[in-house]
Amino acid sequence: MAPKTPFEHFEEIALRYETTMGGLSRELSRHIIRGPAASISTDSVVLDNACGPAIVTEEILFALPVSKPPPTIHAVDISPAMIGAARSKAALAAHADRIHLAVMPAEKLTFPDATFSHSITNLGIFFFADAAQGAREIFRTLKPGGVAFLTVFAAFPHLELVRRAQAAVRPDEPPFLIPVDPAWFETAHIEGLLRSAGFEDVVIGDTVGHYGAPNADGVADRLLSLFGAVFETWSAEEKVAFGRELRKIVPGALETFQRGVGITGEVEEVGIPMGTYVVTARK
Repeated sequence: MAPKTPFEHFEEIALRYETTMGGLSRELSRHIIRGPAASISTDSVVLDNACGPAIVTEEILFALPVSKPPPTIHAVDISPAMIGAARSKAALAAHADRIHLAVMPAEKLTFPDATFSHSITNLGIFFFADAAQGAREIFRTLKPGGVAFLTVFAAFPHLELVRRAQAAVRPDEPPFLIPVDPAWFETAHIEGLLRSAGFEDVVIGDTVGHYGAPNADGVADRLLSLFGAVFETWSAEEKVAFGRELRKIVPGALETFQRGVGITGEVEEVGIPMGTYVVTARK
């Protein structure tokens, strides 16, 4: 059985994307919107690029005063299922005059040159079929002086836990791979790609997100959902053994953290620390 493409994977998990991703996308979206992209205001024109279920767009709404209208936001994704999930969110539908959702590949944006003041690609560019072309489109559609923000994982520690469980059950099987070039773990690759696209001002910082849940079993459940392709063709007995092994491994990789919720709330969860590059590129 051929491995799923990123498109097929995200189409399949669209309606459960946030939990399957262990809350990472939400946490990093919140970090960007309340940190590097805090300059977003009512007058901004924002691209939520490769938006998934438009979590970045939601976090923009949460961060701005309710007394003011949101900026104009275009949230686009190649996955119809992801855009369908975004359309189902009442908070976005309430601002349909300013928030526009569309199925659109990041490598072929249909917007005119110099459209956006802010462009955000959260946990997306390393899954693009043609990342270099995607970067050129980000540059092309930004206004002069506009800013792009991107997040890229610095490593895959959650995958390493899954590989350990895999090795315990099927020691002779090659370790499971995600279709992501390891070059993305190097800042020089990220910077080089963006400079080749036209950006001259590129700054790469970092933060730590968390692949999390309320408890260790919840983290294991989410990993089993995210990495189901590992054991898709295994016997029932092997699947049980894999799950048992993963539940043994996960607790040792967790730390407690505070996760932001809604406008001002926080909850305590446990999660796998995920080092992440936060990239700011100004046109």
